Amino acid sequence: MSGPLGAMNRLVNILSNTPIPNYFAPNTRLREQKIRAVTEAITSASSWITAAPLGQQLLWRQGSHRLWPHVHPWLTWFIRAFFLAKRGNGIVVVPLSSQQLAVLGVVLGAMGIARPHYGQQHDLLGVAPRFVDAAVELCLKLALLENQHSEILGFTEVWLAFARLIVSPKSVESIRTAIKSLGDRYNAVAIVLQRVQSECRGDIEVSHSSTVSIGYFLSFSSTFLSDESGFPRELYAGNAITLLASTMLKIAGALHAMSPDDVAPAIQCLVSCGNVLHHSFCDSYKWVQQAVKGKLIPAIAFFVTFPNHRLADSMNSDLVRVYVAILTTVKAYLYIRSIRNIVGSSIHETRVLWKKLPRDHPLRTAFKNLYQDAVKFKQLMGEFWTSADYWLCNRGTQCPRASRITKEDVDWRACSSCDVVMYCSKKCQIIDWKSVHRETCKRLQPVTLGHRSFLLQSDQLFIKFLSIRVIEESWYDIEQHAQQGKAILVDFCSDVLSPTWSGIEMPSQVTVPLKEGEVRVKVHVPGSAGSYIYDCTAVAATKTEPLVDTVELATVELV
Repeated sequence: MSGPLGAMNRLVNILSNTPIPNYFAPNTRLREQKIRAVTEAITSASSWITAAPLGQQLLWRQGSHRLWPHVHPWLTWFIRAFFLAKRGNGIVVVPLSSQQLAVLGVVLGAMGIARPHYGQQHDLLGVAPRFVDAAVELCLKLALLENQHSEILGFTEVWLAFARLIVSPKSVESIRTAIKSLGDRYNAVAIVLQRVQSECRGDIEVSHSSTVSIGYFLSFSSTFLSDESGFPRELYAGNAITLLASTMLKIAGALHAMSPDDVAPAIQCLVSCGNVLHHSFCDSYKWVQQAVKGKLIPAIAFFVTFPNHRLADSMNSDLVRVYVAILTTVKAYLYIRSIRNIVGSSIHETRVLWKKLPRDHPLRTAFKNLYQDAVKFKQLMGEFWTSADYWLCNRGTQCPRASRITKEDVDWRACSSCDVVMYCSKKCQIIDWKSVHRETCKRLQPVTLGHRSFLLQSDQLFIKFLSIRVIEESWYDIEQHAQQGKAILVDFCSDVLSPTWSGIEMPSQVTVPLKEGEVRVKVHVPGSAGSYIYDCTAVAATKTEPLVDTVELATVELV
């Protein structure tokens, strides 16, 4: 049988009948001979697939089902071998020719097409992300090793193969034609990025898997365009960088709807690409400025917690000014949460990183202000968590500590699945899980992935805690307006959509009926605590931006 179908049959036979060599075979030469024999056989058998559009269509429509079981072991071998080589285990990967590299690119494409059938239970592409990372890096490095004009074929095939994971198959041929006509690897990256961006315009904001796939794709793009690749720096400001920045903005905008498992690789992508953008014109940082408008979600806060060493050499550049603006936008409680949940360290540890900048550096000053605000907020939360009047343990009155007054330090822990309920100890968490929370946890999980439409009990108690502190601190001013020395704070839960007031409100402005001698007090909670309260209560989609960081407080009566 001849033609594409015959070529595919021969490819299947070769892949299924050739033994895969041992990574650690004692005879290195024998191992290399096996690898070379297989790669040459793959090239010969798949010439129709790499050269003819008909063969490519056949691979897309039928080949993924037949080819995948045989391709997957060999591709995994290539990936693992290269990955082990990076780890210094002495694995030797025989450099492939452009043609062989193109075949490996087609195989990567087959993986993407087969993913709906074979990769659902695995990470990206059905194999561990680090192996996919190594595979694409392998393709790029092998293309660069030849250092010939013919490498363009292998290079473009690899990028196109990876693009197939994201764009529709009908777009691939047009990309291929455009790249071949240009004959320039940099423009090739720009074109592929442009196609990826246009294909995913309506999908990236709703599809977690597409966002993560694009994240990996951009990581590889940034690696290819970075200093380490040895390419001229003046090319950084080209179309590829512009498209890189705009696509990063899409990922940043989609982070709030992503699952916790998807956030980490997406953030790694943003940081990786951000390192490349540091070399480009400051206009490329528009995505950063847009991403930090309004409430800064914890995932984006991760990006600004680590200073880049390249900024230390500059004091007043446009890039430094952009970063200073970002740091002044970050809210302290989000900074703390991002450090704890994503980075796994403390705010004190990140402070050490920023101390490496010169003492008079604008970024160090901006971070110092954020750090001090975060410390104050952390102290407030610490006082709240250890207060006997606001016991947060989900076991309630059954908790042995709830019935006695104590100020002891408590190792508060939240349920890692729903992140809604809290416990004062691991023992309480285990008891509550077995008796109650096991049944309710799954029902709480969906609301933690997006914006909650309700207030947690801990948030309500924290608001009450803050209100009493503020009233006590400003009691003299309140007493001047109260005929009998009594202040009433109305329930905030009935009016969460208008937290745009501050200070003390006089009786003439009161809309809630009061008893004789009572004064309605609206408390202004400044700083990071006020930001936290507003974000907790402004949960409706129709909320407006606050004029001040305040919120109406729970009913509290002080006599």
